[in-house]
Amino acid sequence: MTIVTKQDIKNTLTQLGIQTGDVVVFHSSLKSMGRVEGGARAVIDAFMEQVGPEGTVAVPTLADESYPIAYEIWDKDTTPSEVGYITEVFRTMPGTLRSDNPTHSVAARGKLAHELTCEHGGYGPRYGFFGDYAFAHSSPWQKLYDHDGKIVWVGTQTITGTHRHLAEYVAAEKVLAKHPEAMADLRVYNGPIEEAFWPDIKWKPDGSEFETMFRQQGLMVSAPCGDAQFTVVDVRPFVDIQLEYLLKEPTVYTDVTNPKWIQWMLDVDDYKMTTWPKKQ
Repeated sequence: MTIVTKQDIKNTLTQLGIQTGDVVVFHSSLKSMGRVEGGARAVIDAFMEQVGPEGTVAVPTLADESYPIAYEIWDKDTTPSEVGYITEVFRTMPGTLRSDNPTHSVAARGKLAHELTCEHGGYGPRYGFFGDYAFAHSSPWQKLYDHDGKIVWVGTQTITGTHRHLAEYVAAEKVLAKHPEAMADLRVYNGPIEEAFWPDIKWKPDGSEFETMFRQQGLMVSAPCGDAQFTVVDVRPFVDIQLEYLLKEPTVYTDVTNPKWIQWMLDVDDYKMTTWPKKQ
């Protein structure tokens, strides 16, 4: 079995351009690397040391198996992360802060940990599949965008990049701005799953059309670490490009097939991220 050290992880992060002061969110599979000396804590420490005291590290702490009942059982302090062992170790470390959302919470450590995790549902709701505040203007997902964050995948496919949902939410937000009547057809958390509009980004078993585009443009790069591949992309282009193309070419980049909904998306002519001023 391949043995991976903390220094190996830091060396790979250096190859990917992760440096002091960066704001990073990472998706992870511990076993993908082989045997990591020090386990999950070594991975976390590698990220924290790489960004230094001026940087910030975040992980998703989402509902997975408990997703259908997430709103019933949610407790910010005790509900475990269900998206990987590293994220649960991260969540339970003293000093870690976690945002308050039943389905799409984020945990963070470092300089901007409080800024990222506070007021997840404080302001700026966006209507959507996972509830109105999962990807609100005040959510960590938006703030990671606002603070020029970077996404790192540690031995996982880019399909696990939760920021794709931010692009979908903003696309729906823009459709509603043009066509308020679309509200009646939008799919919401635990709502009907048939005959409903939601601009799901289309994925293939090996990724998506977007991943091919990002790599061709040099926006997404990978480097090996043990048996795994680490991949990095900046949050802004990851969201901006998906938002633009899923609205411009919904039949290519989304799973939407209803002609009415396709036309709603094509009617949108503004592809810029929407933001609300922070609540005072």
